[in-house]
Amino acid sequence: MLGSRVIDFGLHALATESDALFLCNSEPSDYADVLAYALGSKGVGAGNLFGSPADATPSGRKVTATPISGGVVNRGGQAVVWAAVNSAGTTPLMQHGSGQQCC
Repeated sequence: MLGSRVIDFGLHALATESDALFLCNSEPSDYADVLAYALGSKGVGAGNLFGSPADATPSGRKVTATPISGGVVNRGGQAVVWAAVNSAGTTPLMQHGSGQQCC
């Protein structure tokens, strides 16, 4: 089992490096896929998409997404997954789809 400090390093990278959220019509495996499958996106600036690491319930660690609105719709379709990315580093940092358990 990983300790909270180790998990927090990963969650800290997610919280401080994510600068955009994409809604995708298929699950991406890399940044090029995120762009190819994107139905819409919202740039929020690094560090503004997730809060700081905290205790999860009933156990573990988590970050909570901050509420966002607006964004750009690129094309129609059904979003099945969202992806948080570091667009400067062209890196997907997290993705979550309707068939996945997040926490």
